[in-house]
Amino acid sequence: MALVPEHADQADAVLAVGVRDTPVVSAISLVVSLATLVMVCAVQHTSSRESKALNLKLDELIRVSEGRNELIGAEDESHSQLATHAGRLRERHGRGASGGR
Repeated sequence: MALVPEHADQADAVLAVGVRDTPVVSAISLVVSLATLVMVCAVQHTSSRESKALNLKLDELIRVSEGRNELIGAEDESHSQLATHAGRLRERHGRGASGGR
């Protein structure tokens, strides 16, 4: 089979995949990519909702227990505020900077 140089790339793709890059293949690829994006967004949304529900349940358990209430709503604080809380907890419980691990 004699190949014209400008068609060599297309022939290599046909040989490697076995399918020509036609508008139908491009449309199928686009649909699969969009479906993947929608599924990723759906999983992320579900995960976020479950995490928020878990945090609310934990907050309620902290409220009704005799524990300290200073960490209720900690999930809404900045990273620096969380690091400050973590440092105080380590100091309070006698663990060094490694967290006692």
